[in-house]
Amino acid sequence: MIEVAKRRARNRPEFEFRIADACAIPYPDGFFDAARTERLFLYLPNRVAVIRELKRVVKTGGRVCLIDTDIDSTAIYSTKHTLTRKMTSIVAASMPNPNSARELPALARQAGLRDIKIETFAVSTPHEFFLRVMAGSLSKAAEDGIVPRSEVEEFLAEQSSLHANGDFFQAWLFVLVSGTV
Repeated sequence: MIEVAKRRARNRPEFEFRIADACAIPYPDGFFDAARTERLFLYLPNRVAVIRELKRVVKTGGRVCLIDTDIDSTAIYSTKHTLTRKMTSIVAASMPNPNSARELPALARQAGLRDIKIETFAVSTPHEFFLRVMAGSLSKAAEDGIVPRSEVEEFLAEQSSLHANGDFFQAWLFVLVSGTV
């Protein structure tokens, strides 16, 4: 991703890209005017510590913006409601923090952000994205014996059929939380 970012910013020499530990950001206190994360907290073990670290590197009065998706709230059109709920729950269970978006406001408060603002929005995605995000997790769950492969195949087949008919629909819930340092 760093290489892609560098290519996209090739005409912006003032941009710098680094890989670092989110709990040990390699910049001094108050270095930035603001900080932003997106779809990061789904994966982190100590989310409050990361927000505190973001606060450390942002100037007093600056803003920290956190955006995440709620994997367990994925909306997928289906005529097989029970099977679809089972599949979305399996995908959610494969993530360390599948309810990250709904937890962000409380985490921001625990970390000491002030003047917290919350926005929600949904993003619909194409069938190809659905396959990239969900099919791999479901195949692994079948390999691990969590779900019968036949149920995964039934679910994916229905979604492919809906896609072929122009009826595929998937939406992700996002929560944006911002607060003042």
